[in-house]
Amino acid sequence: MEPDAYPPRHRQAEPRIAALEGGVCAGKTTLSHQLAEDGHWYVVPEYVEWLTIRGRRSPRGRAQSRFPGFVRIEEEREEVVRSTRGPVLLDRSVFTLLAFEYTMWRMGRPSVWPSALETLFRPQVMIPSKILYLTCSQVDRTLRWSKRGHKRAAIFSRPDFNEFNFEFFRRLSAHMPVEILNTSLISLQSMVQPANAFLRADSESPVNVAEIVDDLRPA
Repeated sequence: MEPDAYPPRHRQAEPRIAALEGGVCAGKTTLSHQLAEDGHWYVVPEYVEWLTIRGRRSPRGRAQSRFPGFVRIEEEREEVVRSTRGPVLLDRSVFTLLAFEYTMWRMGRPSVWPSALETLFRPQVMIPSKILYLTCSQVDRTLRWSKRGHKRAAIFSRPDFNEFNFEFFRRLSAHMPVEILNTSLISLQSMVQPANAFLRADSESPVNVAEIVDDLRPA
């Protein structure tokens, strides 16, 4: 899609929407289910779970076709959220998709970065007002993944992949509230209360999408 098709560059984040982000097996889905149980959050499943529930497979292939495929899933999620009331918690957001493209670009791999940034101006894409970023040690990540019995893409185990992915959210934190919690140091059960407090707190200032795009775009 051409950038000209997007609306003006004055979009801001949506106050009632927050997101859980983080590395593979950091505990995002588990924590989102616990937060949903307290009755305060409408939780939107992450992209792979969203597709699994609907009997569909993840978009594959080159970045030029894979990225738009995930954006279409984001549009489906937005359509469901549009009909809800109250606070919404995204298990991964559009920033997951952008962080992946940013990471591939930093690693010198095929990517649609930085043109992918223009997706943030698309009205059907949800912009969370704050992000809770979960991280864990590589040892815990490997152990949790093996317990789940999943095959793991080798790239997710590379130190540089996780380093650049975290770098993306660290840069993002200059423009919006991003709280980092290490699930290797604190149990998910004891994390529910502080996570809820952070996610429900009022933001001090609105998130300006244009500023995020301008900052992340290579000079």
